[in-house]
Amino acid sequence: MHCYLFPNSRRAFRDTGYICVKKRDTADETEVLKHWFMLSSGNENCLVNFWLLRQLKLLVAFLRRFPTPSSRSSYGLSKPLSIHGSHEYDSSKALAACITAKFLEHKSELSMCLRAYYLEGEQLTEDKVMKLLEAFRIWFGLPSCQLLKPCLENAGKNPTLFNFLRSLRPACPVTTPVTNLVWLYNFLYAQNS
Repeated sequence: MHCYLFPNSRRAFRDTGYICVKKRDTADETEVLKHWFMLSSGNENCLVNFWLLRQLKLLVAFLRRFPTPSSRSSYGLSKPLSIHGSHEYDSSKALAACITAKFLEHKSELSMCLRAYYLEGEQLTEDKVMKLLEAFRIWFGLPSCQLLKPCLENAGKNPTLFNFLRSLRPACPVTTPVTNLVWLYNFLYAQNS
């Protein structure tokens, strides 16, 4: 819901005790998505628009926290949720999947630069590669190599996913989801997965 204050609204609020509230306009909310999808379909460098990527990350977090009424489960919490039988559209998952798919399109390139950055400690010089790496770190909320390099060395050369997560979890912020670390593992050790 959006609250629109009209010129006489302060007086109206004092007199009546309420403000005119208008139902939210979903067309405004989808304009950001349409703009990003148009960029992503015609431009390979859409991931390096850090401002837009941060906005999309916030939008996904918002949609997860406040889903639209149609995507909320109508069942009580006592009933188990059926993932396979659900036909409800979850806009946060759809948006996150679209952006993650863009990273997967660049998996080989990203794997090389992530290995160079996190495992070998090399300074990347190519502008496109640096921007792609930064976009990956922004989207998945990953710390810098200074924090993760010692943990990655403790994990070993080709760790299992379990050893990788056990080594990295203490060094990562609490807000970094485990799934984001799994994505890092899949990109760092692409030959293992």
